Amino acid sequence: MSRPLVLLGLLAATLAGCSEGPSGASDTTPRTRRPPDAPPDADLLALVPDGAHLLVTVDLRRLRRFWRARPWAKAARKVGGAVTRRLPGELGAALLSQADVLVLSLWLDGGAQGSLLALARGADRGHRALGAWTRRHLAARRGARPADEYRGVPLWSGRRDATAVPTKRTVLSGPTPLVKHSLDLLRAVPGYASAREDRTLMALWRLVTGPGTGRAPVLALAARFPPAMRQRLRTVLGLEQPPLRGALRISLGSWVTVRGFLDCPDAAAAGRLIQRLKRAVSRAGSATLTRRFGLRGLLSRVQVHPEGARVYLQWFAPVKRLDPALGRLVPLLRALSTPAKTPPPRKRAPAPRPAL
Repeated sequence: MSRPLVLLGLLAATLAGCSEGPSGASDTTPRTRRPPDAPPDADLLALVPDGAHLLVTVDLRRLRRFWRARPWAKAARKVGGAVTRRLPGELGAALLSQADVLVLSLWLDGGAQGSLLALARGADRGHRALGAWTRRHLAARRGARPADEYRGVPLWSGRRDATAVPTKRTVLSGPTPLVKHSLDLLRAVPGYASAREDRTLMALWRLVTGPGTGRAPVLALAARFPPAMRQRLRTVLGLEQPPLRGALRISLGSWVTVRGFLDCPDAAAAGRLIQRLKRAVSRAGSATLTRRFGLRGLLSRVQVHPEGARVYLQWFAPVKRLDPALGRLVPLLRALSTPAKTPPPRKRAPAPRPAL
C-alpha cells in the first residue's frame, strides 16, 4: 500500500516548511467544542498540537481506489518504499493499508530536520477496526506489553517515539511529547491548544478546503516556512525574497487537478518567482526525459499567475491521457527507488612467500 504515498512524499518534500501572518489571517476555522454525540476522534485536525509548520491530510480510501484502477499500478508496487520507511514508529505500509484517513504534521527545527506526527483513522467495521489490528501488530513486533500509560491510554514507546491507540479506530504515532499532547487534546484537558486554534495555519487551510473550493480533495496541504527553511530556499532557488507560506490541494476523478498558491513578501518578489517557475517549466519541457516519455503535453498544462503578492499554480489533465505517460515513466521510477546491490568484496590472493 506504499504506492499511493509516492505522491504524498513528493508533495511534502516540495512544500515542507513556511512565517507568521498570511494574508486573510482573520479567515480561520477555530476549534469548537465537540458536540456531545460526536466521537472524540471525529476531527483529527483538532488532535494535532499547535505550532506545526506543515499539515497534510490524505483520503487514503479514495486514493487507493483510484490507484488500483490504474493500468500501471501493478508495475509500480515497489515505487515509494523509501517514503513509507520514513514514517514514524509502526506506521508502515501494512498499517496504512488499514487506514481510511491519514493526517501528517511536521515541526521543523533550526535546520532541515523536524518532528513528524502521524494520525490515522480507519473504518469501525468489526475485525477491520484499525486500533485492534494495530495492537496485535505492535504486540507481535515488540513481544511485550505497552511500556507506559498516559491519560488512560497505553503507549508503545521506543527511545524517542511512541505509538498510541486511543480508540478502536484511531492510531497516533510520532515523538512521545507530541503523542502525549494529542492525547491531552483528545481528553479535552484545559490549557492545551490544537492546530484548529492556529490562525495562521487554518487561514491557509480554509483557502484550499473551505466552501467554494470545489470537490473534496484527496490530498490537502498547508505550510508556513520558518526562517531556516526560507534561508535554504534563498540559497537553492537563488531568490532574494523566498516565499513565506503556501497551500496545495489535489482532486481525483476523470481528471486529475492540482491547485496551490505561494505567498511572497510583496508583489515584486511574486513577479520574480513567476519568472523562475516559468523558466523551470520551459527547461523541463525541453529535457530529454520529457521528450522520451511523452510528458511535454502534460507539462504544457501548468498554469502560473500572480495576484498581488500571491502566486497561484494549477495543473490538470484527463486521466485517460495521464495513464499512458505514467505507464512509460513508472519503470524508471521503480529503478530509481530500488537500492543498488553492493557487490561482495573480492578476496585478496595470498601474498607470495619470499624465496629462500
